[in-house]
Amino acid sequence: MKVKQALASMLVLFTLTTGAAGNVFAATGSTVNATLNDMKVSFNSGETKTIQTYMINDFNYVRVREVVAPANYSISPCGAPEVGVMIDSEFPYVDAGLMEMLTVKSPDVTLQTGNIYFNGQPHEASCFNYADRYYFKLADIQAASDATLAAQVDAVKRSATVKSVTKPIYTTFKGLTAHWDASTNTVYINTPKTDLVAIFNAERNSGSVIPTPSPTPVPSSLPVPKAQQPLTEPPIVGSTLANIMIDPKLGTYQTDGKTPLLSNFTTSYTNTPGIGSCTWYAYARLWETTGIDTRTLYTFPSSSITALNNLSNGVCDGFTATTDKTAVSARSIAIWASHMVFVEYVEKDNNGNPLNIYYTEVNNHDADHTNGVFYPNYDAVVKRIAYNDWLDKAVSGNSMLGYIKTK
Repeated sequence: MKVKQALASMLVLFTLTTGAAGNVFAATGSTVNATLNDMKVSFNSGETKTIQTYMINDFNYVRVREVVAPANYSISPCGAPEVGVMIDSEFPYVDAGLMEMLTVKSPDVTLQTGNIYFNGQPHEASCFNYADRYYFKLADIQAASDATLAAQVDAVKRSATVKSVTKPIYTTFKGLTAHWDASTNTVYINTPKTDLVAIFNAERNSGSVIPTPSPTPVPSSLPVPKAQQPLTEPPIVGSTLANIMIDPKLGTYQTDGKTPLLSNFTTSYTNTPGIGSCTWYAYARLWETTGIDTRTLYTFPSSSITALNNLSNGVCDGFTATTDKTAVSARSIAIWASHMVFVEYVEKDNNGNPLNIYYTEVNNHDADHTNGVFYPNYDAVVKRIAYNDWLDKAVSGNSMLGYIKTK
């Protein structure tokens, strides 16, 4: 079969075992016919190998583990009901056994939309399910890798401009690139490393360093948040503790329903970026309760074990972190690879052992209220979960990474 002469048009896809989740999602889009084919690949300029693929209109689709195993990157499926895959270049690949031989020559498949998470950052991608495996574009893996790299470089550059930051939260990024060589009819997959310390130092030496963000808010007419008194008893489930809007009657968005009405947000919620996202709320709520400006902390998207460990080692003044899931405490932010929530209160027994966790979050509800828009009647309301269930709580099929809190 002929292969298109560019990676963008080649549309090489990868697969992931879905197990029981394969029956959860209804097929959407057009049903098309795929054709069994072989494709030559080389990993990091190594020996050329042949991978079985399926082709759709001259486009190749390959299996995920044959891509990430040679890269030694971890791979896991997203949990139901989300369609997607989690790739993490900071953790090694776990051998799941040999891939089965593909024998069906012309299956019918139906395309749908899923997510590729690369080191915790989502990237929307086209995919299809066949024989309990999901197939995604290799081009989209590279796009997800590129997007995560861009986000980390941006975070490192921004942190370099903050005087109190002494070193970057990320030091090295391991990515994934691919290109097709028409002369050899081979796809070359590589795992380049980016030195983020060098980028941090270059930005720092450029003379663009600015002082640590002032606690004085913008606009200046808003009051500086002061630390709230810690809760002494469990909050009421379903209640709202956060003081987000100045006047609830005015709402949170302008007449277009999309542009935030910043004049109606209180100080910490106005000045924290990304209104409507889980990160926006968690960082603003931490600022609101402790009175400590979290804008410096926001330069560190802490969605990985490495980021949390670096925070615990003092890369951001005033804040620390832990990867011990049992070390839950009030006024901390719990972190998953693709989500974060604010811990409001920890209920304990007479011996000091945790019983229930009370927490608040945004952008993690039903499909109608998980789109990065702030919904006062759904978001930021108190939820309760038993301590043992809390330790096992998964988001998109991933376990909790740890906590961020003030020192």
